[in-house]
Parts: sequence; C-alpha cells; structure tokens
Amino acid sequence: MPCAWAMGHEGQGVSDDLLARASLKVRIDQPGGEESLNVAAAAAICLYASSLKQPVG
Repeated sequence: MPCAWAMGHEGQGVSDDLLARASLKVRIDQPGGEESLNVAAAAAICLYASSLKQPVG
C-alpha cells in the first residue's frame, strides 16, 4: 500500500490543510512531558517503522 509521510515544524506541525487530507495520523508519545522530538529524529523513527512493514527482496 502506498504511503507518504508529512513532517512539520516541531512546534507548529503540518498545515491544517495538509492535516485534513491525511487518512491516518500518527504521534510519537513523549514520556516525561517533553514538548516534541526533533523532526529529523521523528522522521527516522517513522521511516524505520514503515520499513519493517515492507517485504524484503
């Protein structure tokens, strides 16, 4: 199944228009009350998790 990730600014997120077009929304919970992950770190986590769902070869 095709997949696209939209990553936004750490404080502002993605635009409301783009968010409204998403069929699935995912968040990475932060223990300890942290406000956000660095967007590059969040992208790495999401893309790695996606790669686990893809067939190899």
